[in-house]
Amino acid sequence: MFIQLRRVVYLLVLLQCCVCVTYAEESSSNRVSEAEQFLKEWVNKSEGYLAEGKAYQEVWGTTVETCNSRANDARDVASGTKEIVTEIIIERAKMNPLRDHLLRLVKKATGEVKKNVSVLNGAADAVEEARYLDRISALAMMNMRDMLENQNESRKHHTEVLEGVDEDKRSVEQEALIKRSKRVHDEMNKVYHHLLVIKRRSHACAKEVSNGVIATKNRIIRACDLFWAVGSQFKIDSEEYRKEVDKFVEAIRESLGDEVVDADYNTAVEKRRLAIVGRTSASAFAGAAPPHKTTKRTIDKAKLTEKVAATKKNEKESLEREKREEERELRNLHEERQRERERKKANEEENKAAEERRKEQERNKAEEEKKKIKENEGKQELERKAKEEMEKKKKKDGSSCPTLVHSPILFFLLMCVLGFALVC
Repeated sequence: MFIQLRRVVYLLVLLQCCVCVTYAEESSSNRVSEAEQFLKEWVNKSEGYLAEGKAYQEVWGTTVETCNSRANDARDVASGTKEIVTEIIIERAKMNPLRDHLLRLVKKATGEVKKNVSVLNGAADAVEEARYLDRISALAMMNMRDMLENQNESRKHHTEVLEGVDEDKRSVEQEALIKRSKRVHDEMNKVYHHLLVIKRRSHACAKEVSNGVIATKNRIIRACDLFWAVGSQFKIDSEEYRKEVDKFVEAIRESLGDEVVDADYNTAVEKRRLAIVGRTSASAFAGAAPPHKTTKRTIDKAKLTEKVAATKKNEKESLEREKREEERELRNLHEERQRERERKKANEEENKAAEERRKEQERNKAEEEKKKIKENEGKQELERKAKEEMEKKKKKDGSSCPTLVHSPILFFLLMCVLGFALVC
């Protein structure tokens, strides 16, 4: 009874082991399937965000470069305008300012105002474009950050699950998911941090250009006021001078238009209203001016949006081509590995067959040698027995006729005679 119970326990333990192995295999298979599903969703979603991020990287980055370039041009305009204002102030400080010098200055200012305002407006437009791209890129950057930070640990975990599958059993799709997830993560991380750099440069350029453009435009208006003030203060009675100043005023009106607003201008000695452009810095006038709403530049937002969308489409197509090329390379690698395994298996089988043949030959040779030894032993045994029989016979014959036994020649002759007699 005890023996039967022990056998039942053994069977139950064996059954439990089989169940555990089955569950382990099913669990491992489920983990691999979950890893594949997660990585497919992660990669597909991330590639969309990556394409969008690369589109903003190109369009926004180019816009910021343009902004910086135009900022340099705006600095040159600001420097030239500041020189004119400084020269007017120097002439005003003289007891007898030079009319001809002032006339040359006002002509120079009139001739350059349209070009200078155009340069300043170009810089302001670049700033508005950069600001617009900054706003509309926020969602794309937030999505990339979520994939890189909040979901990255899950990505790494599921990638490790697929990497844990034996290389010989790993499918092409699994290999592709492992490689794509790492490549897309690294590329998206690079693009995201580059966008952060572009964002900082965009803000810096916008701040510099906005303040610089407004200050320079107000210096142009300041120059106009100074030309009038000098003419009135020193009673420069010259029709040509007044005409040139009028031309300068008209050029300012045409160039700045509704950007010019009225504002109270306070100094230590007077309070008056002046025409200024938007918010001005303290350096634009001698005193402080209260802030006023800046007239925003009108930019073609639809054109920028279309440009981003077109670039995004191109980036998606590029990523799709890269994906197909990657899969093709992995498939070729997988097939090459399969061929290598088959070659290795064929070589092993051939070596095994050769080893079997060698062993068979050795066995046959050993058997032949054994057979020969046996045959030799049998032959020797027969010879030994024949010899023994002969010895026995000799002994027997010798006991009846010692002479014949000891005289074999006589026995031979006797046999010959008997044979001859029988023949006859």
